[in-house]
Amino acid sequence: MMTLFSSAIMLPMFMQGVLTVTAFKSGLILLPGGIVNGFMTPISGKLFDKFGPRVLVIPGLAVAVVSLWKFTRFDEATSTGFLVAVHIALVMMPA
Repeated sequence: MMTLFSSAIMLPMFMQGVLTVTAFKSGLILLPGGIVNGFMTPISGKLFDKFGPRVLVIPGLAVAVVSLWKFTRFDEATSTGFLVAVHIALVMMPA
């Protein structure tokens, strides 16, 4: 949960400070992650009930680690598509 919360705070600050986009545009960039999270929550809940936590948590943590590693590659030349892709991968909660 802390990775989700910290990315929700740090990404808009990065986009507005380093990439000099408006607050509205940074919100639109984060919107696909929220949509994917809302769409996947019932699906992951059903999978959690069917298979248990271990089947979901281990791959979810692997995806979170890769996403966090990609966060270290952000700089002033980072494209919007890359930001959206990394944010969507991180929003998919491992548990």
